[in-house]
Amino acid sequence: MPLAELPPHTERLLYHDAGCAVVLKYPGQICARSPEAAASDSSYLASDWESFFSAGQNGVPAGMPVCVNRLDRPVSGAAVLALNASAAALLSRQFTGSAVEKEYWAIVEGRIADDGKERLLEHYLSFNTKTQKARVSENPFRAARRARLVWRCIGIGTHYSFLIVRLLTGRTHQIRAQLAAIGLPVKGDIKYGAKRSERLGGIRLHARSLAFRPTAAAERIRVTAPLVLHDSLWTAFMQAAGEYDERAR
Repeated sequence: MPLAELPPHTERLLYHDAGCAVVLKYPGQICARSPEAAASDSSYLASDWESFFSAGQNGVPAGMPVCVNRLDRPVSGAAVLALNASAAALLSRQFTGSAVEKEYWAIVEGRIADDGKERLLEHYLSFNTKTQKARVSENPFRAARRARLVWRCIGIGTHYSFLIVRLLTGRTHQIRAQLAAIGLPVKGDIKYGAKRSERLGGIRLHARSLAFRPTAAAERIRVTAPLVLHDSLWTAFMQAAGEYDERAR
C-alpha cells in the first residue's frame, strides 16, 4: 500500500494514554525522526502522527511524539510513541533492558520441522552503518553485542515456514540477521539472502505484540497489532497460529 493511501489514524491507533501510544506501522515507514521531515510526511512515523496528537485538547510538547522501539523500515507491526519527555525516559529504559516482551511473526524461506518446540538462538552482532547491514558470528568479535532470541515453527507451507519469534535482546536487524545466519531468511528480505523481493512491499516480518508498563505505577499491558497485508500466505500463517476466523473472510 502506498504511504499516501494509509488508513485514517484512528484505524491505526492500537493504544493511547496521556504519555504514550501504540500505533500500527506500515512497511516503508521510518521510525527515526528526520529534522527535515514535515508533519505531513507519512514516511516518518513520528511526523505522520504529530498533527494527530497536536490536534487534541492538550496537544503534545515540541519535539514529540518520538518512536521508542525502532522497527526496521520494511517491517510492519506495533510501534510505541512517547508523547512527553518523562514517558520517553520510562519507556526507553524498558526497551533498552529486558522488561518488554516482544513477539514477532515471520514467514521464512525453506520448510523446516514443525514440532512446535522453542529454540534459543544466540549470536554476536554488529551493525555497519555504511552498508546498513548486520554482521553475525557465533563467536565474540570487536564491537559486537550479544543477540538472543527464541523461535518456534508453528506450521509450513509449500515453500515457506511460519515462525513465532520472541526477542530477548534488541539489536538492529537482529531477527533478520540471525534467522538468515541459520539458513532461514525472511521472505522478501533480499538484503539477508531472500531469493526475491516482496511484490506487496516490505518483508514478511510483523511485530505482532508488545507487553510493557505505560507508566511507572501501571501494571503491564499487552498490545497486539493486526496484520497490515492480507493474502493466502498470511492466511495460512493465521490458520497455523490458531487465530484465523472463517467469519472474517
